[in-house]
Amino acid sequence: MRTYKGRYSRYSHSKIEIKGHVLDVGFGTGDDVEVFTQGGEIYVLSTNERLDYAALKVFDRNLDEVGEVFIDGYWKLQDIHPRFWDLTGNTQAKLLDQYIY
Repeated sequence: MRTYKGRYSRYSHSKIEIKGHVLDVGFGTGDDVEVFTQGGEIYVLSTNERLDYAALKVFDRNLDEVGEVFIDGYWKLQDIHPRFWDLTGNTQAKLLDQYIY
């Protein structure tokens, strides 16, 4: 997984614009948002350490949503990795990707 090299911007409170398309990714105003790509898919990671949650949405090359995961709570994130908040966004996204449905 690598950092998305294209342009993207926060379109509004919970949306992001990529390749001229507006995607509803559901992040909060205080969230950190990172975008990655892998195998033609786009991964949007939204985290908020203060509120103890992390979310990942995956879109295919046509920007249709493939799946998502939302994990909230200190102990749930600790179950994923004991030092979840010390990891890079890339690593956090890889771990959360295992829970995509």
